[in-house]
Amino acid sequence: MPPKRKASQASNADSAIGDSPNAKKNKSSSDGQNAAELEFITHARPVWDFERQYRGGDIPNEEFIAQDKYHLKPLKEHPDWPWAVSQKAWDIYGRYLHEMQKRNQDQWQMHIYEDFTGYGILELMHDLLQRYHDEFSKKKKDPSAIFFRLEGMVLFMTIEEFDMERYLNIDDGECVQMTNTLIIKAFLATLHLLHQKDLIKSDGPLKSFRMCVTSFLHWLEQTDTETFFEDTDEKRHAPAIIAEYCNAHDLDYKLAYKIDNSVESAELPADFTVDQEGEDPYGFKDLFKELRENQHGEGSRKKLGGSHYDLTKWSKRQRLDDMLDPSEGDPMDILGPQLRESEKECKEPYP
Repeated sequence: MPPKRKASQASNADSAIGDSPNAKKNKSSSDGQNAAELEFITHARPVWDFERQYRGGDIPNEEFIAQDKYHLKPLKEHPDWPWAVSQKAWDIYGRYLHEMQKRNQDQWQMHIYEDFTGYGILELMHDLLQRYHDEFSKKKKDPSAIFFRLEGMVLFMTIEEFDMERYLNIDDGECVQMTNTLIIKAFLATLHLLHQKDLIKSDGPLKSFRMCVTSFLHWLEQTDTETFFEDTDEKRHAPAIIAEYCNAHDLDYKLAYKIDNSVESAELPADFTVDQEGEDPYGFKDLFKELRENQHGEGSRKKLGGSHYDLTKWSKRQRLDDMLDPSEGDPMDILGPQLRESEKECKEPYP
């Protein structure tokens, strides 16, 4: 199989508002987002989509490599290329990929306990949800900022789907089920907001919307309902609900190979309508509060996420105690400089 493409920063990304420097400095979008932040870049067809097409077989190398000319280029250079990401979401993905390296005990030649890396990724998923919640809970909501938070999370979940398996299989299955159900609620809440603001459209300002939707449908299809979700009914309905929002605006979301199969096998809830009242008809905030209390105690307002599993924050003695071979010395001596260089490329803060 061809190697996974590397995450990297892109420059000169296409603006959704205007291309001139003055336009980027002075204009604001209709939903309050500064024009300079509404930038989009192309993305090559994802590895996971090739794997959907060539299940169990080798991906043709020439076909895979041919996609590279579309990877992380200004969208204005390839306006008809369907796979696109926002620069903001790409920066979010890059930050959490960087943070995952700090929590990978194998990379550090350490063994703390079997599920340590998985719990480190759970910590990152919770941090992503906390940041989404912070944005979604603002009195004056910025739909594009909320969408970019969601999009960054979806990129992390799908591009790094191999490592996500470690998170899915930690021994706290109840927490994983609640977390995954909350992710669905965040996605549906975002769709509902964008629908209310009439931002679900093929020629709209959110040019990465289609890739985000098709990627999330892929994640839903690949993640077992009974094992990994608390609300199994909502998980079964989610593909049909997502399609209903897109169809209401005549938007083609079917970028991924045969992604419509999962939609066709899903059913809408009885009496469902995309025009539900309120800003949170799927109960994202309620479940977020429940998850936070599950993690920190009833009534707690402590934030989800954090840096408990960040090995760079451990003392040298703590790291050496869990080294597979302590005679090799503190892994920070080798990984520290690499991580500091990688940190320089991160545009998104953590936490």
